[in-house]
Order: sequence, then C-alpha cells, then structure tokens
Amino acid sequence: MCSTQVRVENWFDHEAGGPYDAITAIEVIEHCAGNTMWRTQRVARYREFFRRCHSWLRPAGRLSVQANAWNERGWLASLVLPPQQLAPARSGGTREGLGLKDILGGVKNVREGLPASRKVYPECFLPTRGELIEASRGLFGVVEERSDPDDGVATVRSWWEKAEANRVRGAELIGESAVSDIIREQKTALRFLREGRFTVVRMVFEKL
Repeated sequence: MCSTQVRVENWFDHEAGGPYDAITAIEVIEHCAGNTMWRTQRVARYREFFRRCHSWLRPAGRLSVQANAWNERGWLASLVLPPQQLAPARSGGTREGLGLKDILGGVKNVREGLPASRKVYPECFLPTRGELIEASRGLFGVVEERSDPDDGVATVRSWWEKAEANRVRGAELIGESAVSDIIREQKTALRFLREGRFTVVRMVFEKL
C-alpha cells in the first residue's frame, strides 16, 4: 500500500528513506541559484541540485523538471534584444542591427523586468535550457524535452486576471503595495512570454 508524506523542509536538508523511482520538480530549479547573475555560479548551484537528485534515485531513475527559462541567448539578451532577434537565425541569414527604438525598449525591459521579479521573487533567477543541460552532464541524460510558452501565457494571464479581480481583498491581506508589485510582475512576465523572452521548459532526465 503506497503512503504519502508531506514535508516542509529545505531540499538541502532532505534525506531519502530509500531510492526513489522518480522525482518531479515543478518550478523548483529557478530557486536553487538564488538571485546571482553570474552564469558559472548558477550552473554550479544547479549541479548541486542534480547531484542530490542523482543520489536519491535508483539506477536509471528519472527526474522530471518544469521551469521558467530564459531564451537560449541568455538572460541579458533575452531582456534587451527586440523579439525578432530572439528567434533562431535562419541558415545563411543575418540579423538586423539595433535601432534607437530597440535600445530604448531594452532599457525599459531591464528597468521593468529585474525590479518586478526581485520584489516578488527576491531569491530567484531563471535558468536557460543550456545551463540545465550543462549542470546535469555526467549525472543525467536528457530523454525528452519541449518548450511550452503557450502554457506559460495561459497560466500567467489567469493569475493576473485573478489578482486584478481580487485586488481589494489582496490589499487587505498583504497591503496595496505588495499587490501592485505582484500585478506589475505578472503583466511584465506575460509580455515577456509573448515576445519569446522566456518560456516554460519541460525536461525529463535519466540517471546515468
């Protein structure tokens, strides 16, 4: 007979009672690296997460990860480049240069994106798909992966609409300033998803 346990604990403190067949981590990895902007530090912290999951799994056990992830060009390019330059370049094609409007748009994205996320998720930073693959190397192989930005759009739009509809009650519970920060972050996230600046990645890893 299977049993279910609910534990409120830091993943650093978790001790498995025995090997797991599988681990599912939904929007966990974004919180593993803190808010560091340095890629090497993020990858090292992601690797610690993968190392621990590796130790908890049976041979050939699987780890399923869902994460919000920056465009493959990295967090800074994802923020400052215009949407048409975030799409993969066509074979033999060239990318257009940046105009003044593009530069001003990039500055706006940095000014809106980073403060909004820092206030709502102060210890969180999105990875890229490439960073997760690099961090898992030698521990896991990737057996399945996909990008589902439309799912992200639908989810964030629903959150935003519900936050707006319950704004008064929210202000009573956590204060108007906090509610405004949440709504501002959700509006920014929704635009970023639609512009391809970040996406929802779903990856299945198998223990090596």
